[in-house]
This record gives sequence, structure tokens and C-alpha cells, in this order.
Amino acid sequence: MRGINSLLTYSRIRKYLSRFIQCRHRSTAVEVAKNRGWEPVIGLEIHAQITSKSKLFSTAGTEYKAPVNSQVAFMDSALPGTLPVLNQRCVEAGVLTALALKSDINYESYFDRKHYFYADMPSGYQITQQRRPLAKSGHVTYLLDKTQRQARIIQLQLEQDSGKSLHDTNQHISLIDLNRAGVGLMEIVTEPDFTSGTDARAFVKELILILTLLETCRCKMEEGNLRVDASISLHKPNTPLGTRCEVKNLNSLGFLEKAIEYEINRQLDVLTEGGEVENETRMFLSDEGRTVPMRDKEKVHDYRFMPEPNLLPLRLYTNSTLPSEGDSSQNINVDLLKEWLPVDPMERRNRLVHDFQLSMLHANQIVNMPGYWELFYNLKKASERSTKHITSVLLKELAEVLKFSASYELNSEIPIKLEQLGDVIDLLLKECIINSELDVVKAIATRGLRLSRDATEMEAAVDEVLKESRDLEDKIKKTSGKKQQRYLSAVVKEVMRKSNNKYDAVLLLDIVTERFKDDK
Repeated sequence: MRGINSLLTYSRIRKYLSRFIQCRHRSTAVEVAKNRGWEPVIGLEIHAQITSKSKLFSTAGTEYKAPVNSQVAFMDSALPGTLPVLNQRCVEAGVLTALALKSDINYESYFDRKHYFYADMPSGYQITQQRRPLAKSGHVTYLLDKTQRQARIIQLQLEQDSGKSLHDTNQHISLIDLNRAGVGLMEIVTEPDFTSGTDARAFVKELILILTLLETCRCKMEEGNLRVDASISLHKPNTPLGTRCEVKNLNSLGFLEKAIEYEINRQLDVLTEGGEVENETRMFLSDEGRTVPMRDKEKVHDYRFMPEPNLLPLRLYTNSTLPSEGDSSQNINVDLLKEWLPVDPMERRNRLVHDFQLSMLHANQIVNMPGYWELFYNLKKASERSTKHITSVLLKELAEVLKFSASYELNSEIPIKLEQLGDVIDLLLKECIINSELDVVKAIATRGLRLSRDATEMEAAVDEVLKESRDLEDKIKKTSGKKQQRYLSAVVKEVMRKSNNKYDAVLLLDIVTERFKDDK
């Protein structure tokens, strides 16, 4: 046993040292550049997929992992004669995001065609907003090493996504999946305000928090919801900016940081050897940790931008400019959307620091975890509980139970009952719990905060209820549609009542529904 523990300890030390060395290596890229008289300059373009059931200009669905080419409307496949119809939900999401980014809204914006020829773009052009975008001139305040920094936003524009090319190297063929073609995107373009991969990563992490709060983008980078293009260049202080290279389609925060740090080192080597950096588009090979050329960077005129003739100007309104006639639900009122805006992450941190004397570290942890901000305020409002104890339970014991994923999404298997969590904190205050780190976790589990998802146990509970209510089982078998759904819900309610709300109700309903799926 001692030998196993020693091996585990040795393994942990090696892992820690490896991470430490990697962090040291990454952090020195900017330092080495500055020591040689060069300054890195980095700008970002973020493509955020809008959370919407349908696409930007068609009614086709946007479900992730749907069967290949199963979510394609005539418009998405560029069938001659089809016309775009603008999705109001996508526009509202764009306006909300622009407001959260402190941007100036263009109350009249235009759509343009950006021409390029590629197999996954059947029309030969992308509908975007080049001349007059939805919004301009915003900013985002974010944390970098406990320091607040600000990045400027050039513009936010709406555009449609392209399809996806699937290359089969064995058969030497390329296949096209148009499920993604036409999906609504927000392109957020920043000024070149970043100086390192760590800096850019901190900004994108903050942007993810904002978009998640707004529910305008799911921000699951592993699903392609959010992709980042980084433009990197080096220049001497007080001289014009150098030639930039753009690294495309970075789909994780780690890849973004590594790609930028690698590109800084690569360009630095070229310049110190007397060479010139070529203006090109590159891609990041995550397995090898390096960037390689994709193609020469296109000039603006290569795209042959022209106004989109099939779409009218996009007009937005305020309370004072809203037309008195017609269907008001078809008009987008910016003032109404402003009222819906939640408190932004940086303001939340500042309130926790100033109102409750939390450290910026603890405030940042609470804001970064979905649902914790509301949970903290509700626990404080419910009684005169100690801020220290609330923070301790949220950030230590409760975090251990909840197990957050890498994408900062709360595990929905474990909903929290506010009253019971408050009871746990009150026990701490009364010193009824001796070892808080261990006993609070047990208390959360034993007091019903952890819902059971044991399918076998739930099926047995359903059997017991149906055995006691034969009439209910007969009604379910003889009915269908909404009527049957009501009877199924009745079974769920009875199981939950008998178990004292022990089970996950959503999963329980799935189990009950599946049980009667094949019954006529």
C-alpha cells in the first residue's frame, strides 16, 4: 500500500512539474520578445454561434450532431429562386450581445455578399455585414492576474456560417455536410489590444461568461459554438505595426493560448535572423503544438463585397421611434432589450468585493460558476449568515459535490435546494459540524441535495406506484397525446411524493415514457 501511495505521489509531482515547466515556457515567449526589443500585438475575431432553433435566413434546424444533411433548407443549399428570410431571434441575440459589450447600436444596418468559392458554400458567397454592421465601438473589462484590463471592440456583425467539408484521405474524396450552412453567427472583432496568449485567453474566457449569461451563445467550443481567429504580429516600440499572420479556427482556450505563444516565438526567430514575416493564414496543429500555413491571406477586394439585393435594411427602434401602426412584435425595440440585460460579470465581482468585502479571488470564483452569484445573494438575503461561511461552503464543500465541467457548465444532475443548503450553513454557524470539509459534503448528500439518477431504483419505484394504481396504468395504455402525457406526469408526481423528491424528475419522466412507448 505504501508503495502504491509513493507511486501516486511521485506521479502527481511529475505532473505538477510538467505543468509548471510548460507554464514557464509559455510565459517567457513575450518576455524573450521584449528582451530582444520586439513587442507582440494581437487582435481577435470571435465567431459565436447564436442560440436559436432555426438558422439565420431559413427555418432549418440547428441541432448539434443531427444526421448528416438532415437540417438543410432550400436556401441553405442555394437552390435557385430561394430567398433569405431574416430570423428575428438572431437579431435580438445580436443586439443583446452588443449592448452587453457596451457597443453603439446602428439603428439601420445592411447586409452584404462576401464572395468566395469553396465546396461547403454552395451559393458562392456568404451573407454578412461589411459596410454597416449591427454595432460598433464597444469594450469588455476582464481580469488578468487579478488586474482589471479593458479590450476595445471594433464591431459586432451578423453573418451566416458555412457548411462542413469531410475529407476521406483513403478514398481521396471530399464529402459535404450542409447542416451548419446558414447557421447564425455573431462575429465580434477586437482592436489589437492583447500582448500574449494568456491575455487573449483571459479576454475570451470573460466573453464566454457574458454570452452564457445572456443565453445568446452556448459557448461549447468543443461543439464549434465558439471559434477564434487570432492575428499576431511583432513590431519595435514606437514604430508601425508589423506584418501580421492570422491563425484560424481555434476551438479551445488552451489552443488559443498555445497557438499565440508559438506564433510569437516563430515570428521572433524569423525577424532576429533578418528575415521578413509573410502575410499569411495559418492553422494550429494541436497534436504538434505548432502553426502551419493554410493559404495566402486574401485582400479585401478579393471578396468582391456587394450589397445583398434580397434583404432590406435592418431597422431597429426605441420606445420613441417605434411605429404606432402594424404588429409591434415584428419590430425590435432596443429599449426593451436593455431592460432585460443582466448584471455583467465584472460588475458582479466588484459588488461582491465592495458590498461583502470578499477578495477578488473569491469574487471571481463565485462569478465564474453558473448559478453561484444568485445562490450567494439568496443565502445572504434569507438570514444574517456569515459571508465567510457562505463563501466557504460554496467554494469548497459544494464545489466538491457539484463537480463543474471544463466548459464552466453546472452539472444539472444535482439541483440545489436553497433551504437545505441554508440549513447546512446554519449548522456551521452554530458549530454543530466539527469537520466542515468532510461533514458538509455528507450533509449535502444525506439531506437530499444530491438527486438520485439510479435508473434501476427509479424503475422499481415506478413499478410500486403502478401496482398500487392499476386504473392509472390502464388510462395510460388507452390514451395518447396530451391526455396520456398528463397521466404519465401523474405517475412521476406520485413517485416523487413517495420518495420525498429523491429522484431527478426529468430522467424519471423519460423512464416512465419509455415504459409505455410501445403500448397502443
